[in-house]
Amino acid sequence: MTSDQGARAFLDDAALILEEARTSLASGRYHRAVRKAQESAELAAKAIFRFAGLEHPKSHVLGRLVRKARSTGSTGTLLV
Repeated sequence: MTSDQGARAFLDDAALILEEARTSLASGRYHRAVRKAQESAELAAKAIFRFAGLEHPKSHVLGRLVRKARSTGSTGTLLV
């Protein structure tokens, strides 16, 4: 599987899970909607890394990772 194919797979999964979040929101299951929306966002973030040819972080603390990347300049404009 190429990095583009892997990224596309992450995006496809993210879209499906986002639809689950919308369905949960519409039926008033807010806790599930939030959880699914977060899962979708994490998969979309992984896709960005994969499209860029980078290994995605093994952490769920994205804010800390962004600050670290900015301070080291290790990702160029990817996370600006």
